[in-house]
Amino acid sequence: MEIWILADAKEAVRSDSAFSDFSANFIDKAWELRWGLKLTYVVLFLDASLAIFAKRDLFSFSLTVKEAWEHAGAILVGVAFFSLLVSLVIPMLAQFFRVLGRLFPWYKLDDHRDDEAGRGYVPCYKLKEFAIRENNEFAWARYQEQAQLYERLEAHKLQVGSLTFGLAVLLVIDACIGVTQGVATLGLLLWEYTGLSGLGLMAIFLVGVLRTAWWGPWQRELVYYPPLYEKLRDQARDHFH
Repeated sequence: MEIWILADAKEAVRSDSAFSDFSANFIDKAWELRWGLKLTYVVLFLDASLAIFAKRDLFSFSLTVKEAWEHAGAILVGVAFFSLLVSLVIPMLAQFFRVLGRLFPWYKLDDHRDDEAGRGYVPCYKLKEFAIRENNEFAWARYQEQAQLYERLEAHKLQVGSLTFGLAVLLVIDACIGVTQGVATLGLLLWEYTGLSGLGLMAIFLVGVLRTAWWGPWQRELVYYPPLYEKLRDQARDHFH
């Protein structure tokens, strides 16, 4: 029922004005995970900045147009610093922890059963070799399609891991700033309301997300191509007989 209400509300907003169309698109983007995380980045950065420079929390903040123009320089510096933080500092930290996390023996937690391909599926590299050897354009197109799919999936996993890690870093920084400045920042409020048990659960959730995104078990890249599957199966039978 909530989905119907949201859909009806969006439809009404789209028919209102150009500004309303922008709002509806913004809501659609916010529903996506990565846009939701990026939006949270902005909120936490504003919260921490207000605690440092204005000794105020985000809930009590208000800014007029005149004040915005008077502090335009500081706002531009803040935007530049935020851009540097999310485009350079956090990705570097994420890469460092991703590499560091590989030192943990995650393979002991994996399921070591034989990962046998399903009927009709062959390894991508086998299809690539077959397409080049036989000059088969259709097989080459199937290989490229599947290879690009795996590349997009891997890139998406890395991005989700980096964004989630960055969110955890900003939450910790925001909470520490709240403690040192004596301001009820969002990070500090989350700490106070959840307690140690809640923080422990969030830490477990964070490790689970990073485990899936960064340190998951190696998976075979497979593509559905029955002709090559049957050919490889026949070759294996001839080899054993």
